[in-house]
Amino acid sequence: MSHIDLSTHGAMPMNIINNLSWSEVRPSQIHGNGVFATEEIRRGWIIGRLDGQVMLWRDYIALFDGDQERQADRTVLSTQHVQVRGLKTQFAFINHSADPNCAISIHGQHVYFHSIRDIKAGEELTRDYRAEPTPASYQEAQGDWMNVEAVSR
Repeated sequence: MSHIDLSTHGAMPMNIINNLSWSEVRPSQIHGNGVFATEEIRRGWIIGRLDGQVMLWRDYIALFDGDQERQADRTVLSTQHVQVRGLKTQFAFINHSADPNCAISIHGQHVYFHSIRDIKAGEELTRDYRAEPTPASYQEAQGDWMNVEAVSR
């Protein structure tokens, strides 16, 4: 894994871990920074394997007490569990789309981020946040964006 310095992309300087293949982080028209394909990605390709510490949603919410700026990089596993990464990864910059080109899949103990259709070089990688099995209490705390058809995170 390599580190990316976003200061060269006109964003606030920060180092992140590059945990996704065939992609880079750069400014997004959807929201802030996004992840973009650096080459063609075919449907069904595994773009990255996500890892981290599994914890209960209620503990995650209590730990960060709604502070969006401090929240850890995470992957929703179920309405009860979330996978948390202590370091910021490229995956954290995947923006929401109601018509995504990527998704998360869980196979046993492994969590993968994969393409669900062919993606052209230069196209932003997106996923549908509403497809994640987040607890109702968390969805309510996030406001109306969960009910909007096409919105960024």
